[in-house]
Amino acid sequence: VPLKRVVLVGVAILVIIVGLNVTKLPKWQTSITSSRESRLEYWDIALHVIRDNFWTGIGIKTWETDYVHLIEKYRTDPPINWVSPQPHNVYLDAFVKAGLPGFFAIMAFLLWPVAEGFAYAKSYASKNPTWWYGLSLFGVGIALLIFGLIDDPLWSDDVMPLFAIFFGFLAYLAARKNTA
Repeated sequence: VPLKRVVLVGVAILVIIVGLNVTKLPKWQTSITSSRESRLEYWDIALHVIRDNFWTGIGIKTWETDYVHLIEKYRTDPPINWVSPQPHNVYLDAFVKAGLPGFFAIMAFLLWPVAEGFAYAKSYASKNPTWWYGLSLFGVGIALLIFGLIDDPLWSDDVMPLFAIFFGFLAYLAARKNTA
């Protein structure tokens, strides 16, 4: 129980710090309208790319390196941004880069914490005082699924160490649940 309190207090402090400094964050300083319109353009181009490359995708770096060519191929009017590292949607990104097999792989990767977290919390709620770990994993998994609709920083260098910790802990809990 003390660990639970420490985590909750830590999260509360983090929320307060972020709340006090939100106007200094780069995303805050970008216009919401241009951000929304840019995403709609990215998604439109991504849907065209997926239609033309449904089974295989176009490769890992092709979107980023050939984005101007994709604009010229699929749009008639100039875009808001001539550069885009990804379509800003993890599901479209998976389809664009790796086709249908890539989409299924990403969905399995993102649904695992939801399913495992729910199963862990449900099976241990009455037997184990750490059942809330499962709820935590479930919550993070749901957040990843929802956040993936509007952005795609899941594979960035600063997020990957957190993913390694998150999925390592998830694997530990899954193994622990199966041996209990």
